[in-house]
Amino acid sequence: MVALALCVRPLIGQAGVGDSAVVYGAHHAFSLQAPAGWILDVRSQRNNGLPVVLYLRGESWTTGAAVMYVNTVVPDSGVVDAVPEVIRADSERFSNVVPGMHVSVAMRLQTADGRAAEVRAFHGDSGNVELVAYIPARTIIAVVVLSARTRAALASARSAFEALVKSYRFLTDQVTVRPEPAT
Repeated sequence: MVALALCVRPLIGQAGVGDSAVVYGAHHAFSLQAPAGWILDVRSQRNNGLPVVLYLRGESWTTGAAVMYVNTVVPDSGVVDAVPEVIRADSERFSNVVPGMHVSVAMRLQTADGRAAEVRAFHGDSGNVELVAYIPARTIIAVVVLSARTRAALASARSAFEALVKSYRFLTDQVTVRPEPAT
């Protein structure tokens, strides 16, 4: 079993080799591979709570017609909610903020390590559309999101989203995150 002892913030994307990253935090570490033509960025949105963001080469996180990001659902209690509960909570939260929100089953994908990713489509009256993959592990649920300004941009980026989700590989739950030393 792999054990990592890291002095990091609670959830970090750490640059790896080429266009890959390891995302780690308390009790989890997983890897992702950027789809062809996409920039995997582990720095620009870290202060906004996003350890990994992706955007098309030649675009940026703020201007891209379609962007992707990765986050996790890490329970305070130590007990991971089931994927349907997390999907239900996300659906309710978005419905309360986005007028005309609709959520539908989009697909089911298999990750590189054989996990089943449940994908939902979110769209409302605002014009933005999202595909959200929920990937369960013993200690977390990884959430991979494709967010687009238009349905056309979503359709254009869909295969890249699928490739990103399929690249997911859970590495270990034996991660200890120590607070950064005071400076």
